[in-house]
Amino acid sequence: MRDKPVNDIDFTPGRPVQVEGTPVPGGRQLVRVLAPDRPGLLWAISAWFDRSDCNVLVARATPAGQQADDTFLVDGTPDAESLYAYLSDAASAVTRC
Repeated sequence: MRDKPVNDIDFTPGRPVQVEGTPVPGGRQLVRVLAPDRPGLLWAISAWFDRSDCNVLVARATPAGQQADDTFLVDGTPDAESLYAYLSDAASAVTRC
C-alpha cells in the first residue's frame, strides 16, 4: 500500500531481453528477467507487475556487469510475453503507477 503518489520514471526499453515464466505450487509464478541494466529497469518491472495485478512476494535483483538478472516470485498470472514486449520495445516509454 502506498501512502503517497509515486513520481513517473523515464524508462527506455532496450534489447536483448529474455523473460521466462515458470509456474510453481500454490498458484504462484517464478519470473526471471535478463535485460541490459539501465536506470529505471527494476522500477519498470515492478510497475508492470503492479498494473498486471501481480503481487511480488520475493525479488532478487542481480547486476551482472551491464546485464541485469532479476528473479521474482509472484502471486498472480503474469504474461511473460507481454512483459517481454514491454521491456524490449524500441520506443521510449514513461511508466506510471
